[in-house]
Amino acid sequence: MAMPENSLPAVTATNGSKTPRDRFILGSTECYLELAGYLSGMDVVTVEKVKSLGQNKAMYLADTDKKGRSLKVMFKTPDNETKFLGFVTAGDASISLYKDEHAEDILKAWQEEPITRAITAEEVVDLW
Repeated sequence: MAMPENSLPAVTATNGSKTPRDRFILGSTECYLELAGYLSGMDVVTVEKVKSLGQNKAMYLADTDKKGRSLKVMFKTPDNETKFLGFVTAGDASISLYKDEHAEDILKAWQEEPITRAITAEEVVDLW
């Protein structure tokens, strides 16, 4: 009797467009907070809430698995659950961010400087 061969399931990539995520500019850092997918598009996430998050001691920035690309925004709940809230990314994709080098300055700007909602793709096109 022949034994069946082990085979891996075929994986197909989809090129579907991703839904744009809400982004907020963090002061004069030229960095922005890009919310996690589960938070993006919620009407309750306002500029004021993002400012409040920056003041919250339970929020912290951490390096990502792909160090330098961006910083993870993490939040420790009162029940000690750690939640991923999104990424802080440089507006210029050629700039790498590292916790030890950039987190302190980003957090300071987040806490002390104005926060604004980033321009949408439609708004950029309207400027043309």
